[in-house]
Amino acid sequence: WTSKLISEVSTPSHKPAFILGPLLGPFSSPAMNFENIIAVASGIGVTPAVSVIKQYQHTHRRVNLVWICRDPGLIEWFLVNTKFSSLGYTIIYYTGKRSLVLEKSLPPNILIYEGRPN
Repeated sequence: WTSKLISEVSTPSHKPAFILGPLLGPFSSPAMNFENIIAVASGIGVTPAVSVIKQYQHTHRRVNLVWICRDPGLIEWFLVNTKFSSLGYTIIYYTGKRSLVLEKSLPPNILIYEGRPN
């Protein structure tokens, strides 16, 4: 699915983006110097990505998150307890079995898809 993602984001843009992931830990990478960041994470590996989202939520930087997760409780907890930036998109691929229980409607920049990103 990464080659499909690359073909989708290969559209010419006036602002370059840097794609990083899986995220391992401290963000001393030159990637953090870009205005557009796409973080790719799976499962609990989303924790460092959420830190980046929080770090840049009050700046001009746009952080997009692509998250694949099968744990419904983890998704539900993060959606309730994390303030996602309105500049970037959060795309969640839910691969678990039970239905997600969401307390309120999601903002238009948070998208949840069932199944793997084939």
